[in-house]
Formats: sequence, C-alpha cells, structure tokens
Amino acid sequence: MTLWLVRHALPLINNGICYGQLDIKANLAETQKCADMLKNVLPAGAILLTSPLQRCELLTQVFNGLQPGLTQTCILPCTPPLTPKSLPAPS
Repeated sequence: MTLWLVRHALPLINNGICYGQLDIKANLAETQKCADMLKNVLPAGAILLTSPLQRCELLTQVFNGLQPGLTQTCILPCTPPLTPKSLPAPS
C-alpha cells in the first residue's frame, strides 16, 4: 500500500498569519492546478481522507470532479470549525 500526503493550496489569508484550525478558503486556481497534477499520479480507486475545513474539502471536491468514483471520508472534525470571528480577543 502507498500513502500519499497532499497539502491544500495556499489559503486566502495574508502571508505571515498563522491560520492553524481557522476555516480559511483556499485559492481556487491553485487548487485546480494541484488536482490536475494529482489525477495523473493517484491510482484509480484511491480513498481520500480529508479534514472538514473548506480549504481541504475544496481540493477533494475538485479532484473528485476530475476522477469520479473515488471514496471520500472526512476525518479530524473541528466541531465547530474555528473562524476568525470565533477567536478570543487578545488580552
């Protein structure tokens, strides 16, 4: 068995900001480029495990559109996902 680890595209947030578990969108054009590269190397029938954060799910959805029939499983739930508004104010 081969394990592929793939990181999402750059998030839409200013450089230098640590976004961690924040539910930040990813750059769609870069996500599409990544998915296009993956379709040439990932085997048919691959099982995709993804975080529920939108930047991770976006890559899975775009890739699934290029190579339908993949099994997608959401893991590591952040319930609820953190948003910039849910962070505590600095003290």
